[in-house]
Amino acid sequence: MKRAPLAIKHVFWDWNGTLLDDARLCASIINDILEDHGLDSISFEQYRQTFNFPVSSYYKRLGLSSKGVSFEQTSSEFIQNYQLRWKGCSLQKHAISTLRQIKDLGIPQSIITAGKESFLDDYIKHYGLGNYFCGLVGVDHIHASGKIARAIEYAKGLNLGSGEVLVVGDTTHDHEVGSAMGAHVLLFSKGHHPIERLDKLGSPVISCLSTVLEHL
Repeated sequence: MKRAPLAIKHVFWDWNGTLLDDARLCASIINDILEDHGLDSISFEQYRQTFNFPVSSYYKRLGLSSKGVSFEQTSSEFIQNYQLRWKGCSLQKHAISTLRQIKDLGIPQSIITAGKESFLDDYIKHYGLGNYFCGLVGVDHIHASGKIARAIEYAKGLNLGSGEVLVVGDTTHDHEVGSAMGAHVLLFSKGHHPIERLDKLGSPVISCLSTVLEHL
């Protein structure tokens, strides 16, 4: 039986790991920080299995606090390195074609990130994505504590009701964001969290961004 289309009026995209393929870069930067402080590095799969929000708890689990390294110091080191290296990352496969087709359907799209909002303009300009989004929404700090409150506030400002938003993201936190909003959620398995973690949450999991079109 063919599934009836959802009444989606807006798509909220996560940025890091979902549209931008930057998980390997983030794992590399984390390993640089660990090694600088005399800690063992982790594999890419270990990174995907353990990374989580809030990032402060994640850094603590990696052992950085046991070395006397503050969360603020780690955040600063991470962002400084990330800002030097992010242009080496590519967009995820089918990202642009999927954004284009959703735009052609007349459905507005926004980016909702736990990253610093002031960085988003540079990212979007660099990858030539400015025509696809009506909103670039982030937070006002570099501490990646989460984006639930920001997403809810933004949706209310657009007068979007429960069930009218589709959240597309690559982490368990994106599932938490969508659940808090009463939104539909799609979880992408090629980002910062592996399919084994995402499958446990109850939201559909996709391995290709073009599949998003089947859920509109």
